[in-house]
Amino acid sequence: MAISLSDKKTEWLRDVRTRGGVNTPDGMFRSKIIKSFCRQELGIDESEFNGDESIGYYFSNQPPEKGGDCAIIYRDEVESESDEDSGYSSELACCLVFSILESPSDGILRANLLRLVRSALVEKQRDGMVLNSSYMRNHFGIGPEISVKVRSVRLIVATCDPLNAAQVQMMSEVIAREGRLRIAEKFDVESYCLNDVFGAEDPDDRIETNLCIESQIEAGKLRFAICTVSSLFEFMESYRISRGMSDISSLYEKNVRGFLSSRGAINKGIARTLAAEPENFALYNNGLTIVADEVKVPGQAELKLVNPYIVNGCQTSNVIYKSMREYKAKKNKQSNSLHVRMASSSNNLDGKSFGNSEDISIDHQAKVLVKIVAVSHDDEHLCTNIVRFSNSQNAVKEKDFIALNEQFRIWHDALLKNRDLYLEIQKGRWDSYKAAHPKTCVEMINVTDVLKIYASAWLRKAGTAMSRNVDFGPKGKIFEQVINLDPVVDEADLYAAFLLKREAQRLGYGLKQGEPDDPRRLTRYLFYLVCGDLVRMAINDWSTGAAKLISQVILELSDVHHDKKRSLFFDTADRVIGRYFGRSSVHSVEAEIAFTAASRDPNKFLKSSSLADRDQAERYKIYFEKLEFMYSESGVEQLIRSLLPSRFGRAS
Repeated sequence: MAISLSDKKTEWLRDVRTRGGVNTPDGMFRSKIIKSFCRQELGIDESEFNGDESIGYYFSNQPPEKGGDCAIIYRDEVESESDEDSGYSSELACCLVFSILESPSDGILRANLLRLVRSALVEKQRDGMVLNSSYMRNHFGIGPEISVKVRSVRLIVATCDPLNAAQVQMMSEVIAREGRLRIAEKFDVESYCLNDVFGAEDPDDRIETNLCIESQIEAGKLRFAICTVSSLFEFMESYRISRGMSDISSLYEKNVRGFLSSRGAINKGIARTLAAEPENFALYNNGLTIVADEVKVPGQAELKLVNPYIVNGCQTSNVIYKSMREYKAKKNKQSNSLHVRMASSSNNLDGKSFGNSEDISIDHQAKVLVKIVAVSHDDEHLCTNIVRFSNSQNAVKEKDFIALNEQFRIWHDALLKNRDLYLEIQKGRWDSYKAAHPKTCVEMINVTDVLKIYASAWLRKAGTAMSRNVDFGPKGKIFEQVINLDPVVDEADLYAAFLLKREAQRLGYGLKQGEPDDPRRLTRYLFYLVCGDLVRMAINDWSTGAAKLISQVILELSDVHHDKKRSLFFDTADRVIGRYFGRSSVHSVEAEIAFTAASRDPNKFLKSSSLADRDQAERYKIYFEKLEFMYSESGVEQLIRSLLPSRFGRAS
């Protein structure tokens, strides 16, 4: 039975009112909210941080009134693509500040926004914005040890209940007066509520939403309709209210991505057309595609859509929604005027006024083309194809299509059924699963994470795993290699990868809370490689043919009867890392030819595609020396052989 909205609300309020920092036991629910939001709404997950210690989650260890609950530093691939012509480097990070509140009054909301905007998280310098490491260290307990240039700042305000129209308008004013003046033009503030983060109380509820249209053409399951921007807004607003949410994110659950914010060039163009040439909006814009379980026609100018989802045109619809919401809030505020004018201080999504104080008439002039497809709930194949082919244009990350790959669906089902492991192949679905099965003992691993672990330990591609996300999406080199590997990768191999991750976490790999000079902070992918190499040494096979035996060893070690063997194996791998990154400049990584070639930068060294390549053994001489020494001295050889009786016979 799913947790009720009331129970979620009670837990939310109890956690917020403790006034403890998120990085304390009192803040566990808030940290859960933040990570859930980042996965589901932003498409951010920890597997994409790649061990780069300058990016990731930074949870506050102080009460909420001292500042934001969390800062998330991440790299947005889609935003990088849209900024290629603007002079922004792809190395720049995005900064997101998360603040969790109750359901505040107007005054409390304003005070919180001003406090966060005026915080010293980001410093404005001559050549751009730079993350303030001193503030990070004081407020979040630890800060990046290198200077991080920031492309954009986004403030997220999460409240228990949705904000009202006046509060939304207040947020817009805070942006105009403070955020973009104090920090940079690339500054946004957004609000979300409890339901936005955890989903509707019952995702299977039947939602029927009306869409008023001006004309339509019907062809079987397909309809082409023309509606006004105002009608589309009312459709989305009605859906939002029916779902009990503060935004329309659940309308995109069948899409491969969410709203990419207003900063990209494409979204700015949509906003400009809507503001400057509303009469040409339908001519310039491709419109959107909606799938629905059923399409009813109660009248000539009206359609009733059952369980609708926008599967293409996410950017168009969200820009329309946000623009119209700001417009209507302004209109309500100035309801005594005969002509509603947008003051120059009121910013649309592009940071400019809608119409230079001209009369606003976008309600009636702007039209949008809507393609509506009636797809029965059982016809999942058709729906999948509509999503794929509708989103085969620009700005969609290729890895988002993993959810449509049949092999990954098979692995997902097998792992859940046989291993109590949820393989998240579509962002946000794990949160929905947990909401529907609150008492489940199932664990989760992200699909990108499991591919990177497999690539590191089984394929010896640890450097690629740390540096190149593109290789792990559909059509990527590693992705194609894994699904076409001989022998075939199966559920057991992926479960072994999950077990390997669990051991790495137990030892502290990839965690930012460790000591600054602890090599485990950067070397989780190298640790996976070492584990695979220990098995390869025992069986004397460095080809991909060793894959099944690596899986067998790791699976055997998970047996409760093998606690001592498990500790010996993984502690040996850990000691290899410790000795390799030891303080000796003669017998450590610092003596490697490859390390010198990487400008003695550990990050750059660990991201090399040739990391520990046997064909370049001379460049990684110290690594293989440390590996062989620990292999010989620890007794791990006999341990591995005892776990592979089919190859070496049973130990006497």
